[in-house]
Amino acid sequence: MIEIQDLKKIYGERTVLSIPSLRFENGSSMVLAGANGSGKTTLIKILAGTLKATDGNLTLPQKIRYLPQQSYAFRGNLIKNITLAGADENTALHLLETMELAHLKEKKASSLSGGRTATPGAVPRARSKMRFAFAR
Repeated sequence: MIEIQDLKKIYGERTVLSIPSLRFENGSSMVLAGANGSGKTTLIKILAGTLKATDGNLTLPQKIRYLPQQSYAFRGNLIKNITLAGADENTALHLLETMELAHLKEKKASSLSGGRTATPGAVPRARSKMRFAFAR
């Protein structure tokens, strides 16, 4: 379970993230959706431990794995990069199928742009930027 209470991230005088309360149950799937600059990446980085919150309380599982959108650990295909974050190959394929991106599973991670994650003719919702965090 992930539980957030009064979480804030402030840069100078600008509050970029403010979450009074949020809870992710074990085994649940959640979608973070919002406009550019609304704090999606900031929240994921705080949960993954790569960015420190300014204030607030977090209850996190012992291990969270984070795969950044634009960085790839190796020049391998998408399946390889997802498994580097801790998922097995079946889970990695399931994630790609869920996001309607399974047709890209053998594509080199370095060949995909951050904002264009689907080929022309694919469903429009698959064209949005994708970020994932894995928690146990």
